[in-house]
Order: sequence, then C-alpha cells, then structure tokens
Amino acid sequence: MSQKAEIQVLSRILNLINRHHYRDEDGFAVSVSREFIKEKDQNVLLKSVGKIKTSFFRRNKVNKDQFLREIYKEIICLKMEMDHSKFPKLITWEDIDSFSKAKKVSTSRECYLQVLENDVKQAFLSHIGEPHIHRDSSVEMSDIFTPRVKFNGKNVATAIALNGRGKFKTKKREGIFEIADSGKNGNQINRLFTEPAKLFILQCVGKFSNYVYDEMLVHAYKKSNGGKDEVYYCLIDGNDTDRIIRALNGDKNE
Repeated sequence: MSQKAEIQVLSRILNLINRHHYRDEDGFAVSVSREFIKEKDQNVLLKSVGKIKTSFFRRNKVNKDQFLREIYKEIICLKMEMDHSKFPKLITWEDIDSFSKAKKVSTSRECYLQVLENDVKQAFLSHIGEPHIHRDSSVEMSDIFTPRVKFNGKNVATAIALNGRGKFKTKKREGIFEIADSGKNGNQINRLFTEPAKLFILQCVGKFSNYVYDEMLVHAYKKSNGGKDEVYYCLIDGNDTDRIIRALNGDKNE
C-alpha cells in the first residue's frame, strides 16, 4: 500500500474517533491503521486489532467489537473510493446550481419546520424552473423527477423525495428523521433510487439520523453499479429547507 493510502487510512480512523468525541491518548489510531494496512481478511483483521494493548476502550467507555466494525466499514468505503474514481459522491444543496439563490439567505435556528410537503414541493419546483406539475401518485417512485436541475453547470436528471411535517413516525425523538419515517412503509429511499437519474435528493423538515446517511450511501453505491457509474446524492434537512423556501420571499443575509 502506498504512503498516500496509509495516510488516508489513518485519516479515516482519526475522523471517526473525532466524530464520536473520543480521546486517543496512547496512539490507538496509529496502531489500528497499521493492522488494517497489513491484513485484508475481516475476521483475521478484527481479531488481530482486538489484541492491541490500549486504554482507548476503557477511557471512552466504548464497546470494542462494535467500534472496530465501524472502523472496518470506514476503511471499506475508502477502498471503494480508491478503486473506483466514480464512487458515489455526497454533495450539499449548495453544490447544486439550481438552489444558488438560497445561498444568500441567512441560516435560521429552526430545526423542525411546520410546513406541508406540498409547500416544499412548490418551492423546489420554482428554484429548479420545472413548469410541469408533479401530482402525487402511488405508482411514482419519487415526488419530483426532472431533467432540469442544474449541477456543475449542466442539466442533470434528478429524482427528489420530499417529506413535510406529517411524515414523522418516530414520536420518541421528534424532529429526528429515521429510515422508518421515509414513506408509508419506510421504503422511500429504496423507491427513490429506482428512478433513471444521476442525482438523488432526500429532503425532510427535521434532522436526519446518521442511519439515513448510511442508507443513502448503500443505495447510491448500488445505483452506481459498484462505483462504475457516476452518481451523486444529497440530503436537505429542515434548516436548509427553510433557507430554500425563504429565498423565494426575497430573504437575504443581513
């Protein structure tokens, strides 16, 4: 493995540790990255990594097996990115030219919007410049399918799944959008990726759970034919939905 690849492996592990706000005081990340570089078989790898002498798990109160599998998942994703230059790319709404006007709108503190799906749809259609009315139907795989979304200066076939205030099923954590909240049967993401598109957008009026990001990546990877075809995916939460809607009212940064 090249030095560049070794650095990328270590960087992924450090990023994962930082995301969890864990502390690494005895070089645990370096030791783990060396084992991942030497061994490719998952079972052998996890067994050898598990033997590393470290206080990392005790100090951070971490389940060893679960966290090591998280690391393994990160490295597998890195390997796929290195093997395929067209590995699906997660982009933000600000990368999409059609929503450029919303960049001028200040970020509000709204985390959960009390807006209907139809209001969100009308705002998206206006930004995109899509003249056709997309009526809800049980046979449609997405709420908006259009070739008019501008991305990287070009029109890109795009499938969009929308969720207004009535879509949340998870009452215990109001405002957190889980996979179960995506559609009547929790299959909205799966249906979205059946569309013949290159860009896939999932929107909600709250905040996405990490599991939703993972689910989008899995389906995007499948859609890309194992990283061979170009695919982009984007998640737009309630805060950014608010900016997109307010942009149509002429709101701007102060």
